[in-house]
Amino acid sequence: MIIYAQDRRLENPMLEREIKTMTGETFLQKMFPLLLTWLSIIAIAFFLIQFTLGGLKWIGSQGDKNKVTEAQKQITFAIFGLALVFLAYVVLRLLVTVFGLTGFENLQFTLPRL
Repeated sequence: MIIYAQDRRLENPMLEREIKTMTGETFLQKMFPLLLTWLSIIAIAFFLIQFTLGGLKWIGSQGDKNKVTEAQKQITFAIFGLALVFLAYVVLRLLVTVFGLTGFENLQFTLPRL
């Protein structure tokens, strides 16, 4: 990092010019929606894995009541976890709307292009 004595800013020479000149608020406004999108994708992937594993446990239980109950719990927890993630998103949107947080008005769930 390079320290400039006149304005006392830390600057990373490896970053692009646009990022170097961003204020903290601008950085958060750009990075928060991206972070939210990626965390949502990770949560959905985790849900799919847990749901599938619970289904496979249920299929492989061979009628054993304890294994069926375990599989049902895993599926239930996966569904509740996914519902909790979407509820958190709804609460976040509500907070942005109620408190009028500037820069976060366009907070949308968008999947990145691969």
